[in-house]
Amino acid sequence: MSFSPPQPHPFDFDPQVSSTTKGPTLSFTTLHKRPIYCCSFSASLILPTDPQHQSDGGDDDDDKSSDAPHESRFSRYFAVCGQNVASIYRVDGGAAFESSSHASPSPLSSTLVQTYTGSKGEDWYCCSFGGLVSSFIHSDNDKSGTGVDGRRKGQLLALAGAGRCISIIDPYAGKLVASLIGHGDEIYEMMFVPIGATNFSGREMTGDVLEGNPKPCVDDFLLLSASKDESIRFWNVQTGACLLMFAGDRGHRESVLSIDVHPLGHSFVSGGMDTTIKLWRLEDDAVVRDVVASSDKSMITDIRRTTQIQLPYFSTNHAQTDYADCVRFLGDCIVSKSIANIILLWKPVLGEGGRAARACEKNSDAIIPLREFVLSNCDVWFVRHSISDDMKSLAVGNKQGVVKVWSFEDPLEPPKTFAASVTVGKSVIRSSCFSREGDIIVATCDNGICWLYER
Repeated sequence: MSFSPPQPHPFDFDPQVSSTTKGPTLSFTTLHKRPIYCCSFSASLILPTDPQHQSDGGDDDDDKSSDAPHESRFSRYFAVCGQNVASIYRVDGGAAFESSSHASPSPLSSTLVQTYTGSKGEDWYCCSFGGLVSSFIHSDNDKSGTGVDGRRKGQLLALAGAGRCISIIDPYAGKLVASLIGHGDEIYEMMFVPIGATNFSGREMTGDVLEGNPKPCVDDFLLLSASKDESIRFWNVQTGACLLMFAGDRGHRESVLSIDVHPLGHSFVSGGMDTTIKLWRLEDDAVVRDVVASSDKSMITDIRRTTQIQLPYFSTNHAQTDYADCVRFLGDCIVSKSIANIILLWKPVLGEGGRAARACEKNSDAIIPLREFVLSNCDVWFVRHSISDDMKSLAVGNKQGVVKVWSFEDPLEPPKTFAASVTVGKSVIRSSCFSREGDIIVATCDNGICWLYER
């Protein structure tokens, strides 16, 4: 894998200000002009504009240097990927973001910061940012094993797709830092476990991590990946260990297309080509034990044997009648999509303690439909919808280059429509991604164009 510094052409963005309030604020075209499958916003607001000056990525002396050659700035960043190219862009401006940071409002703009090129024949279908700045796991004298140094400065970027290998990038150092190998086929989606959501190391994470307390913490290194090999794997990126594999007797029977982690981190949902949607637990004693052990490199040999979990705690095929190609949590409810031009908001029927009814009982796979979102021209699969971090809005694109945004708060409010520029041509929008503040939507298309809409 190679790293490329920003180039003025052809990766520069081409602003196309719409003449209507429903058009894009700006757009840019990627180099290969091939489908852009995924977009992910980073929680980090600082990233060097030229990370090649930080080639070692971990020298504390360089960190303390007052005349460091790289430039950093307070901005938002997002990554997009497609074919064997992944790019990170900086977003400046935006009224909502700048008002929250007490800055004067300025027009929205986008600038390429970094590009990464994978091996020939690679096709990255998914990317995901994860991790925090202040985690620390191993002592300075521990140089054994493989994985990621916990003393990094910002979030990591995970890339995966047709090549079956998960590439872990450190954007601050500008280099590949780990490769996770285990899946037997294409990888369709990845999700990091939310920071502070779980308590694997026996304490609340959020306060200690944000205050820079170097206590052991593993949550920000935990990654889930879904694959065509009918499995979901659970990784500790820090050590490169595959802890768990969710597959088998009651697992998916065809490709696993989508996953999402519960906001509290105790479970995740998966959807597949077999039309089923399943819920899996991450808080069982065996899971917690393996996760905690995986944070200690001296115990790596004990956890190299991947534990297989074959029984989800809930499974249904009543939500979708075809491929369940995108699933997202909305609190304890699920928002799922197929190729039938409908997104369904529903709630699983669970028994006492949040457990599903036994398989022999009636309604063991029952759901309660809550709301339907009717789509148009969206009868293709591998189109991702997105839910804003405040859980108030839903966005999805279609094959005509149109993004629709619904409000969860008002079921009677019609969706807002954002249309791509008609001069560029209609193309399938593969993913629609909210910024963490919810004021920007990035839409990625089959024709290699990314649209930015300011709400």
